[in-house]
Amino acid sequence: MVAGFWYGLAVHFKIYPIIYSFALYFWIDMDYKKLKEQNSFVAIYSKKGFFTKDRLLFTFVSAFTFIAFTVGFYFVYGYEYLYESYLYHFIRKDHRHNNSVYFYLIYQLFDEPKMTAIAILTFLP
Repeated sequence: MVAGFWYGLAVHFKIYPIIYSFALYFWIDMDYKKLKEQNSFVAIYSKKGFFTKDRLLFTFVSAFTFIAFTVGFYFVYGYEYLYESYLYHFIRKDHRHNNSVYFYLIYQLFDEPKMTAIAILTFLP
């Protein structure tokens, strides 16, 4: 529960830690004996199953923390907070301030009219 709180807070302050959510989810309740035997797939899907109490608790606590802080900051700062922290990234044209693997693609297509659609599609992976 404490880890879920800190993870939700970390995602609130910097959105990129969300990419670690799957790894953290699978690490919780993993069968470590089977992992040492090089059966990583079996270790993830042990007898406990895909959805366990600890995994779901981590997920709900981290999501609740992220949403609660976002709503709290929205009440303090209004729409400007949502725009500057999350929405701006979908419409920005700042191609030189990007550490993405798609940097060169974005750089080459910077002046194209359909660039916004491509920028949004790069968020999917």
